Amino acid sequence: MKLWRGLSEESGERVFHESGVLWLMRDNDSFVHDSIPHLTAAGLEVQPLDRREAQKKYPQIEFEDISKIYFEKEAGFLLAKRACYLVVRLLRDRGGKYLQAAAQPGEIKGGKMKSVLLADGSELKADVFVFACGPWLGKLFPEVIGDKVRSTRQETFYFGVPPGRNELTTTHLPPWIDFTHTVTLYGVPSGGHHAFKAADDGRGPLFDPSHGERLVSAEAVEAMREKLVRRFPGLKDAPILESRVSQHDDSPDGRFILDRHPVARNVVLVGGGSGHGFKQSPVIGEIAASVASGRTEPPLHYRLSRFI
Repeated sequence: MKLWRGLSEESGERVFHESGVLWLMRDNDSFVHDSIPHLTAAGLEVQPLDRREAQKKYPQIEFEDISKIYFEKEAGFLLAKRACYLVVRLLRDRGGKYLQAAAQPGEIKGGKMKSVLLADGSELKADVFVFACGPWLGKLFPEVIGDKVRSTRQETFYFGVPPGRNELTTTHLPPWIDFTHTVTLYGVPSGGHHAFKAADDGRGPLFDPSHGERLVSAEAVEAMREKLVRRFPGLKDAPILESRVSQHDDSPDGRFILDRHPVARNVVLVGGGSGHGFKQSPVIGEIAASVASGRTEPPLHYRLSRFI
């Protein structure tokens, strides 16, 4: 959070919006009890709300099947695409070079990788390489990573808020996480994005990030609409404005992978975001830079050796 705020301050644009986040649960709130000590130790506040208080504050939500409600005060949402643009801009401002191209690892000799091969036939030579390739990491390093990073299909939906329903915007409603379903739902009200965003945290089927079809089915749209309207009745008959198929790069244990290549010691491999990699990317980037420059060794709990 400190690093995201730092990016906003350095760039002059707010990419992390500290709006708070609502946690909605039935009786089993063990996830909260497991999480709160860590949040408290970090100086972050999670407030329990009774249902009467929550209904008064958020009348746009149907709380009938909700028994436990929490508000994480300092949480919020990120403008991910904008953040990526800002990082590139700041890199260039500092004299760095950004190149967008398909790449393949080069030959490994004498315990080092000498270059990266680009699709146009050219080479990039360097002393150290960091590969942070998301769902493609296993494809680029099949012998080292392989199925330790599995790409799964994820669907995100954006619903248009009916005219006049301002209570469904970020001015009146924070982002939310609904733990009452078999698969956890989450979303950001209109205003944080151009529409009311909703997605689930379940792991979809395996997905080819290069060639997979990125169209959602009408059945998937209606299934999400039904769940949303049950929680937010004001979204009844809301049109879907946009949908996206993306992918998670899942590791077997849900933890990140950050380690040196076992043969090419000048190569650092970073991946296994498992759906939560982007929000952690500033600190993962700092760790990767420290490892790549030789200042530190990879953290034990991120090393590839844990899979042996």
